[in-house]
Amino acid sequence: MRKALFPLVVLTALGSGEAAAQKAWGGTFYGGVPVPLGTTADYVGPSFSWGGGVRYAKPDAPWALRFDIRNSRFNAHTEQFVGHAIVDDGFARTWDFALSGEIGMRNDKPFRIYGVAGVGYYNRYVALTDAQLVSGCYWDPWWGYICGSGVGDVVVADKSDWDFGFNFGAGMSYKVQHGVTLFIEAIYNTVNFASGDSNQGNNSSNATTWMPIVFGIKF
Repeated sequence: MRKALFPLVVLTALGSGEAAAQKAWGGTFYGGVPVPLGTTADYVGPSFSWGGGVRYAKPDAPWALRFDIRNSRFNAHTEQFVGHAIVDDGFARTWDFALSGEIGMRNDKPFRIYGVAGVGYYNRYVALTDAQLVSGCYWDPWWGYICGSGVGDVVVADKSDWDFGFNFGAGMSYKVQHGVTLFIEAIYNTVNFASGDSNQGNNSSNATTWMPIVFGIKF
């Protein structure tokens, strides 16, 4: 009898361990507003931020590991282009590929407060635009090809940089039902891009800093 029960016990233990491991893996999706900070705020204002990722969090542990891909967009302060004959607007965007850790209350708590810190590889794209008369054609599935002219923002200069940086922040989450958790986070990011920046006082500062404040779901 004992010999017959032993394989059953082993299979049950393996099955429960596999189920726990599967339960530990999850995903996230979120959106919000990226707040520029420091020198970055001299040039751009917030537009929108969105992203998502994968997360490993054992239910009975106070920590979690996560990988996020996040996109943030910023609008240029137009007053800096007053009197400029070629440029009248601009925008910037970032792509973040961040590996981070969480530490805080246990993951199985209905309400959880936690801190976040990690490193990432970041892309910053900056474009200067000018409103010009443009023309072109596009395909409409109902009307077919449509051609016309109008005023649009044309990129007259742009630059893209990649570099490593780090992030830290905090968040709060609340479990609802059907395995879904709502959360809000504020994550500070700073990257020393090789090209550098200078602020309005012409003081050298090569750190691009911003803080996405996002609301989302964990599943």
